[in-house]
Amino acid sequence: MSIDQQRICDPEQSAVIGLLKVAALEHPELQIRQIDIAGEFDSESVVEVLLAETQEDVIAIHQGGFLVPRLHRFMPQPRQFAFDARKSVLITGGFGGLGLRLGEWLADNGCRHLVLAGRNTPPQAALDLAGRLHARGVTVRLEIADVSCRESVAALIGRFRDDLPSLGSVFHLAGVLMDGTVTKLSASSWAAVWGPKAAGAWNLHHETKDLDLDHFVMFSSAGSMLGSAGQAAHASANAFLDGLARHRKALGLSGLSINWGPWSDAGKASTPGVLGRLEAQGIEGIKSQEALNALGSLITGGIANAGVFRFRLDQFAKLFPESLRSPFLDEIREPRVSGQGALLEKIETLSSVERGAFIEKELMERVAEVLRIPPTSI
Repeated sequence: MSIDQQRICDPEQSAVIGLLKVAALEHPELQIRQIDIAGEFDSESVVEVLLAETQEDVIAIHQGGFLVPRLHRFMPQPRQFAFDARKSVLITGGFGGLGLRLGEWLADNGCRHLVLAGRNTPPQAALDLAGRLHARGVTVRLEIADVSCRESVAALIGRFRDDLPSLGSVFHLAGVLMDGTVTKLSASSWAAVWGPKAAGAWNLHHETKDLDLDHFVMFSSAGSMLGSAGQAAHASANAFLDGLARHRKALGLSGLSINWGPWSDAGKASTPGVLGRLEAQGIEGIKSQEALNALGSLITGGIANAGVFRFRLDQFAKLFPESLRSPFLDEIREPRVSGQGALLEKIETLSSVERGAFIEKELMERVAEVLRIPPTSI
């Protein structure tokens, strides 16, 4: 993890960090600790970190000192803006639910030349959107392209030089959802997720880095910020996007990676099964209009990376109690989550007869939540 703003962040290193966050949730017994060594380092400092009795699980050694990350709340200020009507806007993964919803929002905010790109034949919903926007004076092109393939991306970007208005903004939404724990990862499952998300982002970066883009926005996931048990490849690929945004910023280019929670009314994560699984982990869905309002605030904010999701740390901690040991979450921790004080206070108010039944009920409920079964089954 780069902690020097003048140093070029390595997106592949960020991907490793995303993978380790998942491993730490799935295997707390390993007590994983990440140490970032920036440039020249003192071997004694590394030994000191390795032997330290600390709950810090991510530590950067920098200029003779130690730095640690913290997740904190951030409320961007709403800003008025509009896309340059003379330039094109490209959406990869543009045929999916999020891409179509985003396309409509772009048109609402000044875009007059929209290109939706996807790997497969455009569905009827994309054709319908193109028709609606055409009636509003927006030119819409539907392009078939595989962003995981460098040659395909080069050909796609080449069209903006040949027969389309110059490219002004890129929104990278392409991705594949495929569950799998760290120990069950295979080369094929990794490639299926990594290709469209991470390789696709890098290909787009490589082919546009010499262009003066107004925006280069990547749709990442809350899973790469918090960790997401059962989605090792997904979290790692999205962490690559987070690192790439910082990489581009360090190069003086536009770059923004947004760690989205699930959109409850659009996209692959809006199915009841996915929403239910994420809610069990404390990550609740948001409406697409709420998400787009946040996007409008972030896109001109000048930051490289931000998360937009509803998060219940108390619920997250029920599934992953070891996460409460990590100081990374200290600044968003509610007093009632920081310890067992409230529970102990409740127990102390009960009689000796009531305490046994109360404790048994609490244990059954907590075990049931972890196992995701009804308490009556225990």
